[in-house]
Amino acid sequence: MPAVAPPAHVWPRIAAAVGTRRERPTRGVGLWQALAASLAAVAVLLGGLYFNQTRSVDQAQYVAVVTDQQTGPVWLLQAFARELRVSTVNPRPAPAGNSYELWMLQGAGLPPVSLGLIPGTGNAVLPLNAAQLGVLAQTMTLAVSLEPAGGSPTGLPTGPVIFTAPLLRV
Repeated sequence: MPAVAPPAHVWPRIAAAVGTRRERPTRGVGLWQALAASLAAVAVLLGGLYFNQTRSVDQAQYVAVVTDQQTGPVWLLQAFARELRVSTVNPRPAPAGNSYELWMLQGAGLPPVSLGLIPGTGNAVLPLNAAQLGVLAQTMTLAVSLEPAGGSPTGLPTGPVIFTAPLLRV
């Protein structure tokens, strides 16, 4: 049987009987709807920026565990956006007249770069400057040397390198 279009007066009666007849608004989106949609978009954007920023501030970007083969982990090192947090896991006081100094090994014949002195016991926070952060991004290995009290007088390791640890990007 071929399809037949119903007369025009039938559809309005059906819609009225069912109770679903609605007229479409003849004007565009209202001011309040546009304002609400704009504010929702701004809230989503600011929320994304906030959570992305707190992640980069609160979450370590690099991690290393300096380990002694006989006694296990000695230091946990966590590099954040502007600082290096050093946590002593297994206290190892430096010998009298000496300090532990942490170095970034650049490789390819480039000299090591100091990150500063680290404690044998307790914790420390070492600030990281832009130059150190640049080297840190290219570094795969950290080293700890035993230096005279106060650190290396030459800016390069002068004492024995007693530990090395891989630097992991998180």
